[in-house]
Amino acid sequence: MTLHAPVEHHWRQFERGLQAAATILDLGCGAGRDLRHFQAIGLKPVGVDSSLPLLLQARKLTSAPVVVGDLRALPFAPSSFEGVWALASLHHLKRDEVLAVLKELRNVLRPHGRFLATVKMGIGQEVDRYGRFFAYYRDEEWRYLLGRAGFQVLSITVDHERRSASNGGAHEVEWLCSVAARS
Repeated sequence: MTLHAPVEHHWRQFERGLQAAATILDLGCGAGRDLRHFQAIGLKPVGVDSSLPLLLQARKLTSAPVVVGDLRALPFAPSSFEGVWALASLHHLKRDEVLAVLKELRNVLRPHGRFLATVKMGIGQEVDRYGRFFAYYRDEEWRYLLGRAGFQVLSITVDHERRSASNGGAHEVEWLCSVAARS
């Protein structure tokens, strides 16, 4: 569903702070859209996702390594990556799990490594009609969690995405986009 989503502006935000040929982790890489892009521009991405069917699709798009894994127990050594990309993946975790995962992400980053994450903006949590869990965050709360995990917040912006509704109408989804560095 997200293979052709417009995320170019997020790519640019993330890439701005990376060296050529940087090793990056695509957290929740899904069908491989971002892996393909990052590999095409000379970065060295590694994808991790809990869905084997999605990883099999990613294999068709890119030759980047992919790993079946859980965001809550990453199979990577400390300081393995110069960047972590978490576009629309962390909000699928329960609120009481997020801080521990953020700390683990900081752990797999090298010093001064770059971290981009997007989460849906709002309050509370829900399971959608497809059975997917979502936790929503406000700017202050997300900033606090990043700080507690040991990140230096470089920016947090709000993005507005207009989506078509099944009834023919449309609705807007607000996203928090954070760019941070391992402090």
